[in-house]
Amino acid sequence: MISRLKDLALRRDKVNYCLFSPFLSPDILPDAKGIGKVLYWGGYPEAERVVAAFLPDWMGDEDVEWPISLIIASPTDGKIYNHRDYLGSLMALGIKRQVLGDIIVDGATAYLFCLESIEDFILNNFTQVAGATVKLEKAQNTCALPERKFEDISGTAASERLDCIVALAANTSRTKAAEFITSGNVMVNNRETLKTTYIMKKGDRFSIRGRGKFIYDGEKGTTKKGRIVAGIRKYV
Repeated sequence: MISRLKDLALRRDKVNYCLFSPFLSPDILPDAKGIGKVLYWGGYPEAERVVAAFLPDWMGDEDVEWPISLIIASPTDGKIYNHRDYLGSLMALGIKRQVLGDIIVDGATAYLFCLESIEDFILNNFTQVAGATVKLEKAQNTCALPERKFEDISGTAASERLDCIVALAANTSRTKAAEFITSGNVMVNNRETLKTTYIMKKGDRFSIRGRGKFIYDGEKGTTKKGRIVAGIRKYV
Protein backbone atom coordinates (compact mmCIF):
# COMPACT_ATOMS: atom_id res chain seq x y z
CA MET A 1 0.00 0.00 0.00
CA ILE A 2 2.86 2.41 0.74
CA SER A 3 4.16 1.79 -2.79
CA ARG A 4 0.71 2.56 -4.19
CA LEU A 5 0.59 5.79 -2.23
CA LYS A 6 3.99 6.83 -3.57
CA ASP A 7 2.74 6.06 -7.09
CA LEU A 8 -0.28 8.30 -6.48
CA ALA A 9 2.03 11.08 -5.33
CA LEU A 10 4.08 10.75 -8.54
CA ARG A 11 0.95 10.73 -10.72
CA ARG A 12 -0.33 13.80 -8.87
CA ASP A 13 2.84 15.65 -9.80
CA LYS A 14 2.46 14.66 -13.47
CA VAL A 15 -1.26 15.36 -13.99
CA ASN A 16 -1.38 18.35 -11.60
CA TYR A 17 -4.79 17.60 -10.11
CA CYS A 18 -6.07 15.93 -6.94
CA LEU A 19 -5.90 12.13 -6.66
CA PHE A 20 -7.39 9.96 -3.92
CA SER A 21 -6.34 6.72 -2.28
CA PRO A 22 -8.71 3.99 -1.12
CA PHE A 23 -9.46 3.87 2.61
CA LEU A 24 -6.28 3.35 4.61
CA SER A 25 -6.17 1.12 7.67
CA PRO A 26 -4.89 2.66 10.94
CA ASP A 27 -1.60 0.75 10.81
CA ILE A 28 -0.80 2.16 7.34
CA LEU A 29 -1.63 5.80 8.06
CA PRO A 30 1.46 6.79 10.08
CA ASP A 31 3.77 5.49 7.36
CA ALA A 32 1.76 7.26 4.66
CA LYS A 33 2.30 10.72 6.15
CA GLY A 34 4.85 12.96 4.53
CA ILE A 35 4.34 11.86 0.93
CA GLY A 36 4.08 15.36 -0.51
CA LYS A 37 1.05 17.57 0.05
CA VAL A 38 -1.53 15.17 1.50
CA LEU A 39 -4.76 15.54 3.45
CA TYR A 40 -6.59 12.76 5.28
CA TRP A 41 -10.33 12.43 5.90
CA GLY A 42 -12.63 9.55 6.76
CA GLY A 43 -15.99 11.29 6.70
CA TYR A 44 -15.91 12.65 10.26
CA PRO A 45 -13.20 14.09 12.56
CA GLU A 46 -12.46 10.97 14.63
CA ALA A 47 -12.42 8.47 11.76
CA GLU A 48 -9.91 5.65 12.03
CA ARG A 49 -9.99 4.57 8.39
CA VAL A 50 -9.28 7.53 6.13
CA VAL A 51 -8.80 8.45 2.48
CA ALA A 52 -5.62 10.28 1.46
CA ALA A 53 -6.00 13.20 -0.95
CA PHE A 54 -2.85 14.06 -2.92
CA LEU A 55 -3.13 17.77 -3.70
CA PRO A 56 -1.27 19.71 -6.40
CA ASP A 57 0.46 22.87 -5.21
CA TRP A 58 -2.19 25.18 -6.68
CA MET A 59 -5.06 23.53 -4.79
CA GLY A 60 -6.23 24.69 -1.37
CA ASP A 61 -7.36 22.36 1.40
CA GLU A 62 -10.91 23.74 1.22
CA ASP A 63 -11.18 22.87 -2.49
CA VAL A 64 -11.09 19.10 -1.95
CA GLU A 65 -14.33 17.28 -2.75
CA TRP A 66 -13.99 14.03 -0.87
CA PRO A 67 -15.31 10.91 -2.65
CA ILE A 68 -16.85 9.54 0.56
CA SER A 69 -20.48 8.58 1.15
CA LEU A 70 -22.40 7.77 4.32
CA ILE A 71 -25.13 5.13 4.31
CA ILE A 72 -27.48 4.50 7.24
CA ALA A 73 -28.50 0.88 7.74
CA SER A 74 -31.43 -0.17 9.93
CA PRO A 75 -32.40 -3.86 10.39
CA THR A 76 -36.16 -4.20 10.04
CA ASP A 77 -36.34 -6.69 12.92
CA GLY A 78 -35.10 -3.98 15.30
CA LYS A 79 -32.36 -6.21 16.70
CA ILE A 80 -28.86 -5.01 17.50
CA TYR A 81 -26.03 -6.36 15.34
CA ASN A 82 -22.35 -5.65 15.84
CA HIS A 83 -19.56 -4.26 13.67
CA ARG A 84 -18.46 -7.75 12.63
CA ASP A 85 -21.99 -8.61 11.44
CA TYR A 86 -22.16 -5.57 9.15
CA LEU A 87 -18.61 -5.91 7.83
CA GLY A 88 -19.05 -9.63 7.20
CA SER A 89 -22.31 -9.13 5.32
CA LEU A 90 -20.79 -6.42 3.14
CA MET A 91 -17.67 -8.40 2.29
CA ALA A 92 -19.81 -11.46 1.52
CA LEU A 93 -21.07 -9.38 -1.44
CA GLY A 94 -17.52 -9.33 -2.82
CA ILE A 95 -16.83 -5.79 -1.59
CA LYS A 96 -13.16 -5.16 -0.78
CA ARG A 97 -12.25 -3.73 2.62
CA GLN A 98 -10.33 -0.85 1.05
CA VAL A 99 -13.52 0.75 -0.33
CA LEU A 100 -15.16 0.72 3.12
CA GLY A 101 -14.42 3.21 5.87
CA ASP A 102 -15.53 3.16 9.49
CA ILE A 103 -18.69 1.35 10.52
CA ILE A 104 -20.31 2.98 13.55
CA VAL A 105 -22.97 0.93 15.32
CA ASP A 106 -25.40 2.80 17.56
CA GLY A 107 -28.08 0.52 18.93
CA ALA A 108 -30.12 -0.96 16.08
CA THR A 109 -28.65 1.45 13.52
CA ALA A 110 -25.32 1.34 11.69
CA TYR A 111 -23.55 4.17 9.87
CA LEU A 112 -21.44 2.91 6.97
CA PHE A 113 -18.77 5.03 5.28
CA CYS A 114 -17.72 4.00 1.77
CA LEU A 115 -16.22 5.36 -1.43
CA GLU A 116 -18.71 7.02 -3.75
CA SER A 117 -17.76 4.51 -6.44
CA ILE A 118 -19.32 1.66 -4.44
CA GLU A 119 -22.30 3.59 -3.02
CA ASP A 120 -24.90 2.51 -5.61
CA PHE A 121 -23.78 -1.12 -5.43
CA ILE A 122 -24.29 -1.15 -1.66
CA LEU A 123 -27.66 0.59 -1.86
CA ASN A 124 -28.86 -1.93 -4.46
CA ASN A 125 -27.34 -5.13 -3.11
CA PHE A 126 -26.85 -4.87 0.65
CA THR A 127 -30.21 -6.29 1.68
CA GLN A 128 -29.37 -8.35 4.77
CA VAL A 129 -27.18 -8.28 7.85
CA ALA A 130 -26.69 -11.62 9.63
CA GLY A 131 -29.79 -12.92 7.84
CA ALA A 132 -32.02 -9.99 8.82
CA THR A 133 -33.51 -7.69 6.19
CA VAL A 134 -31.96 -4.23 6.32
CA LYS A 135 -33.31 -0.84 5.24
CA LEU A 136 -30.78 1.57 3.71
CA GLU A 137 -30.74 5.34 3.41
CA LYS A 138 -28.11 7.64 1.97
CA ALA A 139 -27.23 10.39 4.46
CA GLN A 140 -26.84 13.87 3.03
CA ASN A 141 -24.22 14.88 5.60
CA THR A 142 -22.52 13.65 8.74
CA CYS A 143 -24.96 15.53 10.98
CA ALA A 144 -26.84 12.23 10.98
CA LEU A 145 -24.06 10.59 12.98
CA PRO A 146 -24.83 9.81 16.63
CA GLU A 147 -22.81 11.51 19.34
CA ARG A 148 -19.94 9.26 20.38
CA LYS A 149 -20.43 7.76 23.83
CA PHE A 150 -17.72 7.06 26.37
CA GLU A 151 -17.28 5.30 29.67
CA ASP A 152 -15.10 7.28 32.07
CA ILE A 153 -12.31 5.33 33.76
CA SER A 154 -10.32 6.89 36.60
CA GLY A 155 -7.77 5.35 38.90
CA THR A 156 -4.23 5.46 40.17
CA ALA A 157 -1.14 4.30 38.32
CA ALA A 158 2.58 4.24 39.10
CA SER A 159 3.34 6.50 36.13
CA GLU A 160 2.23 7.43 32.62
CA ARG A 161 4.11 4.47 31.14
CA LEU A 162 2.10 2.53 28.60
CA ASP A 163 2.00 -0.64 30.68
CA CYS A 164 0.56 1.30 33.63
CA ILE A 165 -2.15 2.99 31.57
CA VAL A 166 -3.06 -0.22 29.73
CA ALA A 167 -3.35 -2.02 33.08
CA LEU A 168 -5.76 0.65 34.32
CA ALA A 169 -7.80 0.67 31.12
CA ALA A 170 -8.08 -3.13 30.97
CA ASN A 171 -8.50 -3.53 34.74
CA THR A 172 -5.62 -5.97 34.90
CA SER A 173 -2.11 -6.28 36.30
CA ARG A 174 0.95 -4.54 34.86
CA THR A 175 2.41 -7.96 34.09
CA LYS A 176 -0.62 -8.87 31.99
CA ALA A 177 -0.64 -5.40 30.41
CA ALA A 178 3.02 -5.85 29.43
CA GLU A 179 2.09 -9.14 27.76
CA PHE A 180 -0.61 -7.38 25.75
CA ILE A 181 1.92 -4.77 24.59
CA THR A 182 4.87 -7.02 23.74
CA SER A 183 2.63 -9.46 21.86
CA GLY A 184 1.46 -6.67 19.51
CA ASN A 185 -2.07 -6.33 20.87
CA VAL A 186 -1.83 -2.62 21.72
CA MET A 187 -1.89 0.28 19.27
CA VAL A 188 -1.20 3.90 20.21
CA ASN A 189 -2.37 6.59 17.79
CA ASN A 190 -3.06 3.90 15.19
CA ARG A 191 0.39 2.36 15.42
CA GLU A 192 1.51 -0.89 17.00
CA THR A 193 3.60 -0.05 20.06
CA LEU A 194 5.73 -2.81 21.56
CA LYS A 195 7.57 -0.76 24.20
CA THR A 196 6.06 -0.94 27.67
CA THR A 197 8.07 2.15 28.62
CA TYR A 198 6.38 4.45 26.07
CA ILE A 199 5.20 7.55 27.95
CA MET A 200 1.55 8.35 27.23
CA LYS A 201 0.54 11.92 26.46
CA LYS A 202 -2.80 13.61 27.02
CA GLY A 203 -5.01 13.01 23.99
CA ASP A 204 -3.28 9.78 22.92
CA ARG A 205 -5.74 7.26 21.48
CA PHE A 206 -5.03 3.63 22.09
CA SER A 207 -6.66 0.26 21.61
CA ILE A 208 -6.25 -3.09 23.32
CA ARG A 209 -7.25 -6.03 21.16
CA GLY A 210 -10.28 -7.70 22.69
CA ARG A 211 -10.65 -4.98 25.35
CA GLY A 212 -11.71 -1.88 23.38
CA LYS A 213 -10.59 1.56 22.29
CA PHE A 214 -9.64 4.41 24.59
CA ILE A 215 -8.53 8.04 24.87
CA TYR A 216 -5.96 8.98 27.51
CA ASP A 217 -7.09 12.19 29.21
CA GLY A 218 -3.88 12.71 31.13
CA GLU A 219 -2.81 13.04 34.72
CA LYS A 220 -5.48 14.49 37.02
CA GLY A 221 -3.37 14.69 40.16
CA THR A 222 -1.13 12.68 42.47
CA THR A 223 -1.69 10.70 45.65
CA LYS A 224 0.20 11.09 48.92
CA LYS A 225 2.20 8.01 47.95
CA GLY A 226 3.33 9.61 44.69
CA ARG A 227 1.07 7.65 42.35
CA ILE A 228 -0.71 9.56 39.60
CA VAL A 229 -4.46 9.79 39.18
CA ALA A 230 -5.11 9.08 35.50
CA GLY A 231 -8.21 9.73 33.41
CA ILE A 232 -9.25 7.51 30.51
CA ARG A 233 -12.31 7.42 28.26
CA LYS A 234 -13.43 4.16 26.72
CA TYR A 235 -15.46 4.11 23.49
CA VAL A 236 -18.79 2.33 24.00
